Amino acid sequence: MLITALRKDRESLFQQGIQQGVQQGIQQGEWNHKIATAKAMLAKGFESMMIAELLQLPLEEIERLQHSNAH
Repeated sequence: MLITALRKDRESLFQQGIQQGVQQGIQQGEWNHKIATAKAMLAKGFESMMIAELLQLPLEEIERLQHSNAH
């Protein structure tokens, strides 16, 4: 009975870990997509403030991208 309970707990923790990993992967993918879109918008001459607002990214991040593209 104890072994069965431990197996269920282990399986539950394993499933929670998988769900958490999937969620983190989705969030990272969304972030990467926003960054790629911001870079493309910068290349097309969009203003930093507009990009930040439209993509819901911090203005500091857009400015960092702008400076990293300039070098």
